[in-house]
Order: sequence, then structure tokens, then C-alpha cells
Amino acid sequence: MKSALILVFGCCLFLSSWSVQSINRCTDANGKMAFQNRPCPDSSTSETIKSSISNTAPTTIDGVQLKEIAIGKNKSFTVGLPKGWQATVQPTGSGAIRTLRAVPRQGDTLLLLMSFLPNRQSFGLDSIVLDKILQGIHEQHSVNPDERRLASTPIKLVFSKGVGHVLSYVNVTLQADKKRLPAEYSHLTTGALVIDGITVSVSVLNNDPRGDNYAKALLALATIIYKDNLKAK
Repeated sequence: MKSALILVFGCCLFLSSWSVQSINRCTDANGKMAFQNRPCPDSSTSETIKSSISNTAPTTIDGVQLKEIAIGKNKSFTVGLPKGWQATVQPTGSGAIRTLRAVPRQGDTLLLLMSFLPNRQSFGLDSIVLDKILQGIHEQHSVNPDERRLASTPIKLVFSKGVGHVLSYVNVTLQADKKRLPAEYSHLTTGALVIDGITVSVSVLNNDPRGDNYAKALLALATIIYKDNLKAK
């Protein structure tokens, strides 16, 4: 599987602007999640994802770094990223939820976030769960007059059995602001992967959806590898 990943590479969330310094993950009473750089509402639980980059050298093969995310004792995901990207996997809350954060060192500015939610399992209902997530994202963004939806894109998983879909938005006010900070993103692509009943919330924040790094981020989603050691035996 890892060899195939290398060959291919050889490529609910509410956001308007982001700072790469620190990120708060907010979860409301209904379990809906949002990532933002401002404090969470009082009615939500708040967890901070630090922006520091791990000093641990990732596993790298032929220019692709493979980041492994363990889910419990027997399950794991492997995400392939370009070698030049800074990436770290950090636990949040009790440690059950793990978040992959990746930033390119060169090229167009971008932030990739993937949160792995082991407690949100939906065996046999992956498509239904994904539809509900997308509906929630649509409802949240439709009330913001500054945001406009650009695309609705299915993620065709290459190596894993599951479903995936993302919605892309642009904040037209931020896009037109010539004085906005470099760490404020005008474009958001957000959605989820649902693989073997496990939900992976994903967000790609950037300013140029036509850039190479954006394409590489989407490819990292499509080429994710899932492994269940119990099923493998």
C-alpha cells in the first residue's frame, strides 16, 4: 500500500479567517465541531491545537513523508504528504481525538487540518453520516453574507473503502481586503471522510485554490490508507 501511495503522489466546520499561531476546536452541545482562531462560545467546549511543529523526523520514502495516526490499539491511518511540508500529529482533549496539521514550507500558503474522531463510528451508515455532515456545513455557511460557495467535490478514495466529500467557500470580503494579514485565509475547503465507520473531519485553508499545494492537499485526502490489524489477521 505504501508503495502505491508513493506512486500516486510522485499528489462540521465554520471558518472565515485563520491565524496559524493557534487554533481552537469548539464543540457545541450537539457535537458539532468548528475550528477558529478566536475564543469558543461559552456554550461550547474548547480545546486548543498548538501550532508548534514536531522535531521528530517523519518516515520518508522517495520524497513522500508518511504520517501515521493511531486509532486505539488496533487501527491506524497513514497520510502521505510532500517531503517539504511541516507536519505534526497532536492529541486534543483526553487524547482520543488526534489532529494532523500540515503546512508547506514553499509555494502558496496553506493549512491542512485532519481530525480523526474514533468515537464517532457509523458502521454501515458511512454515506448517511457524510450527508449529515455536509448539510451541517452548508447550513452554517449559508448564513454568512460574506461567503460564497465555489464547489462541491467528492473525494474518491484510492486505497481505502469509504466515502468523502468537501465543500469549497470563498470569503469575498477577505479576498478583497488588500491589507489582510498573510495568515488570514480567504478560501476554505471543508468536509469529511468516513472510513470503516470512523469520521475524519478535514479542512484546507488557503488563498489560491488553483495552486499546486492545494492540489497536493486534496491528493493527501484521496490517498489516505486505513488499516485494521484485527481484520488483517
